[in-house]
Amino acid sequence: MPYTKHLPKIFTEEEISLIADTIMNSPNYLNNEAGDFLRWRDITAIELMFYCGLRPYEALQLKWEDIDFEKDLIYVRPYINKIKNDLPAILTIPAKKILIKYKQKLEEFNMNNPWLFPSFWSWTPICSGTMNRRFLNACKEAGIAHIEYYRDSGQPKYNIHLYCLRHSFATKIYKATHSEIAVARLCRHTKVESASVYTHLDFDDKQQIADSVFN
Repeated sequence: MPYTKHLPKIFTEEEISLIADTIMNSPNYLNNEAGDFLRWRDITAIELMFYCGLRPYEALQLKWEDIDFEKDLIYVRPYINKIKNDLPAILTIPAKKILIKYKQKLEEFNMNNPWLFPSFWSWTPICSGTMNRRFLNACKEAGIAHIEYYRDSGQPKYNIHLYCLRHSFATKIYKATHSEIAVARLCRHTKVESASVYTHLDFDDKQQIADSVFN
């Protein structure tokens, strides 16, 4: 059977909540303070990427000093291999709420670290590969990770990766505004045409457009 490349998984807010609940109740985390820290870290990182459209590397390299809670801005560090710019990301209301809760939890754990999402072992930023595996495992546990195809080695290839969260953010913006300019600005692209890769219509959208044209 020939392989056909699929569009990235687009998450809904309900699915993100399900993933958070799954992580919070997962037996794969230790039932102690360290396990609680890892739960809150993973949930916050996932929700921050989903609600602010950050690239995985951008989100995982954030320091607390990069978050402006008064102006609701996130000052993103220049991303490797991307055009450097100083455009901040918008700290949306849901993201701000989870960050405030996370900060309070860290204070309860008496954890003082400049990085938002440190590794428990090195206290330097968790790498995107590790976070991607943790995200995929949470999606599997929640029952929302589906196999796209099997590699030649027999290993399954899933439709889930961290960048899907940025795709989800951009697609949600596009469906609300039908504006690639809005997507480009909120995703901090320097060129509007770059936003087209993130604008996906789901089946219901396609059906509605087809019905309106051929009624």
